[in-house]
Amino acid sequence: MSTITMHGVDEAVDRKIREIAHREKTSINRVTQALLRKVLGMEGRGVDHRAEFEGFVGLWSQEDLVEFDAASSAFSKVDAEDWK
Repeated sequence: MSTITMHGVDEAVDRKIREIAHREKTSINRVTQALLRKVLGMEGRGVDHRAEFEGFVGLWSQEDLVEFDAASSAFSKVDAEDWK
């Protein structure tokens, strides 16, 4: 896939894209891609990989979360000595 960078995006357009992304709980990138596909008459041609991960959604119990948070808590701490 290629990358496109846009400069000088109108504030109203930026705000609307962000509103859509927030409402649909998706990324600005996905919203922009969907809008481009729609305007170009290419709706439905995008690849949606979400179904590939459905087997992993909702598998953790509250106990699993507590255990994971405890095991990974050290990663949230910054040691000032590491930055000298």
